[in-house]
Amino acid sequence: MAATRLFAHPGTPSGHVTGLIYKALSSLVNSAQSGVVQQQWDAKARFALDTPTSLHWTLQGDSSTWDTLTSSTVLTPEETQEGTIFSSRSAPSAFGMDAILHLTREMVRTEFPELLEAASVGDGSAQFGLNHEVAGAYVFLRLPIKAATWAAELKLPITQQVMHLSQLAAEAGLASDQAVYEDKHQQLLQTMDELNKNLEESRFLTSSYAITLADLLLFSFLVRFEPVHHALHKCNMHLLEEAATIYSAPSSGKSPSYTPQWQSTWPNLLGFGRDIWASLPGAADASPVAEISKHHWLTFGELLSGREVEIRGLGPDWWFPPLARFARFVQTAEQQATASAGAAVTGVAGNSSDSSAAKGAFIRGTSGFRANIGDPDFPAEPGRYHLFVANNCPWCHRATLARAVKGLRDVVSVDVLAYRRDPDRGWQFDESYDPEVCTPLSEGKSGGLKYIPDLYAVEGSKERSVPLLYDTMTKRIVNNESAEIVRVLNSAFPDASSAAGAPDLYPAALRPLINQLNSWIYPHINNGAYQSGFASSQAACDEAYPVFFAAMERLERLLATTGSPFLAGGQVTEADIRLFPTIYRFDAVYYTRFKLNRASLGAFPALKAWLDRMLQSVPGVAEASSLKHCKAGYYGRTGTGLVPSGPAEYHRLLAVQGERLQGQPTEIVGALPTSVPEAAVQSTSIV
Repeated sequence: MAATRLFAHPGTPSGHVTGLIYKALSSLVNSAQSGVVQQQWDAKARFALDTPTSLHWTLQGDSSTWDTLTSSTVLTPEETQEGTIFSSRSAPSAFGMDAILHLTREMVRTEFPELLEAASVGDGSAQFGLNHEVAGAYVFLRLPIKAATWAAELKLPITQQVMHLSQLAAEAGLASDQAVYEDKHQQLLQTMDELNKNLEESRFLTSSYAITLADLLLFSFLVRFEPVHHALHKCNMHLLEEAATIYSAPSSGKSPSYTPQWQSTWPNLLGFGRDIWASLPGAADASPVAEISKHHWLTFGELLSGREVEIRGLGPDWWFPPLARFARFVQTAEQQATASAGAAVTGVAGNSSDSSAAKGAFIRGTSGFRANIGDPDFPAEPGRYHLFVANNCPWCHRATLARAVKGLRDVVSVDVLAYRRDPDRGWQFDESYDPEVCTPLSEGKSGGLKYIPDLYAVEGSKERSVPLLYDTMTKRIVNNESAEIVRVLNSAFPDASSAAGAPDLYPAALRPLINQLNSWIYPHINNGAYQSGFASSQAACDEAYPVFFAAMERLERLLATTGSPFLAGGQVTEADIRLFPTIYRFDAVYYTRFKLNRASLGAFPALKAWLDRMLQSVPGVAEASSLKHCKAGYYGRTGTGLVPSGPAEYHRLLAVQGERLQGQPTEIVGALPTSVPEAAVQSTSIV
């Protein structure tokens, strides 16, 4: 007897739903009846890229059977020597309902005829008892079999609403206009809110006992939401599951405690997804989340994000309840860190090996100007020195933080460059990006030179980087290494800093500890984020990813166990100034843009509390920080240029910063939003 071969790649929604149905029905027949059935799943199906929007499928080792993926309907079943081949072919942005209809009817008719006859309920549908008891109730899989019944189910409002979800996500991600993206993203959030509300009283979408086509479509969307729609399509206001924090104040000499607690903006959607995962036999096997994510990122990753490097965070652990997930997450971080320790980048900037470059690792250049204010050529004179910075650059952020915290606003001037670089000329003056903040060329200290590389060229250098500490009297560059600029500003003008009541950021008694903190925070956190985000190969990204999160765990333990408000104890130091830019950007930018999406900042409650403390209690930090420019700059460089409207933590952080900035000068940050979504603030605040 000829075997039936099913080709339904789970990367496409239609293929995924087809696989869910196939796996469920296969579990209902015994091995003797189904022994002739061979399912060719992803391990035996092969695909290769042709263009960013074209995918090919093939039987293993036989390129003559390739078929181009299109948005059209499926092939008619073709009789071959090996049996009947069904091929699911729908565009990733569409559900391919004709494909699911055809495959479902043919699959059930040819593979499960006895099952179909027993399951018919006489209205053109079949109801299969899954013999799987969850939460005290049996679960059924109810499928339309006749064409008319199928058409009627597709027209149901609930089915239409679910089908619209993926369409909205794709339209948001592929939008060529920011306003269109914002509109589609908002529609998506509203639709998810509505479906979450619908599931408050019903276990599934249309009943409390039967899984229908609408449920399968919604489950397929939820499995894709975090690795695909949230990360790739920039629908990133909320995750399906996020970490919140319960804070317990110190008592009886004990340190404060921070207890992570997983929560969801859409708890009913999350619970529904986990229910389907547990209740539908074979759902886990039919839902290889890593392969689903890979399909979308290899197909559209370069088009939408500028790189064909896929992400590693795959969303909720559908198998585990929230607390078990957190426990496993911590254990996994330490295991990965141990396994990857030999591959970690441990040197300073510019010390990476050639072998790392060959593997696609990001290598940061070495700064060439290393003088100090106070050197014979550069005497310490207030008003003489100037900073060229871009607010979105974290290395510039270090310098502006040091200037602000040290009270040097009237001593060292600053020009704020555009947060978007010229593709050919690099950092530039262009106030049109933000007239309120960006310095006009006519008012800048560059002598009429619009592009930063031109300032370097005057000194015979080919460098292009910022920050840049500049002597306006001699028209010479003093220093362009951010770590050194922080120390220069800490010590160069003691009278001005003392008058402002500013702290010593590098006190002699704490220097060994500060140096020790810097020695691992820079390579694993500051530059570590770039090792993942700017990796040009999957291998390089995979090496950097666990090292970064192991270092984040180390920071969390440090702050949680010592109970100190800052990294080196009771006072803010250089170590805090150097760490702040990375943590400040993490949820709003790095989580998605740099593919560091294993956990948001809410999973590190002590670190999140430290971030809020820096913004609220350290004078100058809020004034020197612009999250608006960070998002606009990072997301504008490659891909579609769309700037995500989320996540909620972005809006919460703006609210925290806005409270500090009421009535304060806004030289760096510019105007903050006059209102912040209340739900965004409440959903992520520290209790």
